[in-house]
Amino acid sequence: MQLSGEVSASSRELTEAITSLSDSSVDLTVIALTSGTSSRSLEDAIQELVDTGAPILAASGNRPGMSPGFPARFDGVLSIGALDSSQKPASFSAQKNVDVFLSGENIPYVTSSGDIDSSSGTSVATAIAANQILKGILAGKTPSEGIAELIQQNRRIE
Repeated sequence: MQLSGEVSASSRELTEAITSLSDSSVDLTVIALTSGTSSRSLEDAIQELVDTGAPILAASGNRPGMSPGFPARFDGVLSIGALDSSQKPASFSAQKNVDVFLSGENIPYVTSSGDIDSSSGTSVATAIAANQILKGILAGKTPSEGIAELIQQNRRIE
């Protein structure tokens, strides 16, 4: 399942997508959306994916000053928060118990029509985190080494 743009997914839809990943061989899972609610089935699906050993990145959610949403809140999932242009946690980002923060405000991107636009959010910061890890994989690093480097190089707010 691929979701893009300004859409949301129910806990059930998210659970179905994550369950389908557990049934395949993945090296890295990137979840650039969040839910304010959880369910036992979502928690079980994430745990099954965690048990595969493949790293999981998840957007912490645009939850001003709060803890991450789901699935970023689960053990074994690296939660990604957003930094503003002054490299401080963005006002819209979850901030409590977030693992790492990356740039997530006014990030330029190319639209499907070729125009340049910008976007903000923890999903954007999660995409940047995934990009850093993928660059490492292309340079011969394992996903786990890329995650370790990401954590070491980026800010965690206590």
